[in-house]
Amino acid sequence: MWTDEAIFKLNGHINRHNCVYWSSENSQVEIEKEQWYEAQMNMIMSWLTERSDHGLHSFQLAALSHITKKVYSDFELQGIEEEKLNSKTYQTISQRVQVEEAAASVTEASHREKDESVSPQHAA
Repeated sequence: MWTDEAIFKLNGHINRHNCVYWSSENSQVEIEKEQWYEAQMNMIMSWLTERSDHGLHSFQLAALSHITKKVYSDFELQGIEEEKLNSKTYQTISQRVQVEEAAASVTEASHREKDESVSPQHAA
């Protein structure tokens, strides 16, 4: 036999064993979305960790930046809380992307300066 009643004790204890809670949102779906987001970020972090001793190629950096931002915004639109979106893993990925972008910018600038200094010598 099943009932939806609760037992109230005089000492203030409430036995809610048979209570049913209704919600407009499916909490299991929310948990699954959060786990999916976490899995995506962990996969990206794992990939970056494997390459921690090497800089990223500009194409890898562009793809990684795009994918990370896209995953973040997609899950933000699905209602994942900001504190879950800005996890330690996401912050670590963002920091690595910023470091790689700065390194790529410096490398590109030094290549440009080198090319400019070589060009006038060949023209003479």
